[in-house]
Amino acid sequence: MDILEIMESIGFKVTPGMYGEYRAESDDIVCIIAIDDSGWHLWADNRRCFDKRGNCPLRISSITLEKEIEGEFDLFPTLLSMSLNFLSSPEGYEISNTFSYLDENPFTLSYQLSIRSKQ
Repeated sequence: MDILEIMESIGFKVTPGMYGEYRAESDDIVCIIAIDDSGWHLWADNRRCFDKRGNCPLRISSITLEKEIEGEFDLFPTLLSMSLNFLSSPEGYEISNTFSYLDENPFTLSYQLSIRSKQ
């Protein structure tokens, strides 16, 4: 399953964007997805905070995915969904809007994996 299919499977509307990129959107989240020769890159933020991808608290690429989720590829859609759901919450909005994720980022997949392993 590719990243665009995964985004659609977790409820996002995926449309072609500018410069050959894609936009994946839900009511509360905006994602930009770029696909190139090295793989895919995803930037996500709460819709109310989004100003540019350089400020997005959730950034993932196919290049760093293995390290990020410790080889748990079958969990990727679940972990991504958990991160995006938290980002869409009032608490996630507040963390993103105040840039407090720069100190400790609760939106990363590795953070979500650590929470899942504690449950």
